[in-house]
Amino acid sequence: MALVFLGFIAYLNYPRLVRLVENKPVYYADCSHARAVGAPTPIYRWEPGYRSEMDGDDDGAACEPWR
Repeated sequence: MALVFLGFIAYLNYPRLVRLVENKPVYYADCSHARAVGAPTPIYRWEPGYRSEMDGDDDGAACEPWR
């Protein structure tokens, strides 16, 4: 049962996992650019494409949908 749950979580986060595995340099001009190209948001500090300039409250998550 736990394995099925983990598989479901991995499925939901597939775009994010692909970005971590590919490890290509990613640059987004701003949060609207990131959203326009389909980046899963928020973008966390350890993920490619994160820039501190896009993290308004310096909590480690840029382009939060609630900001």
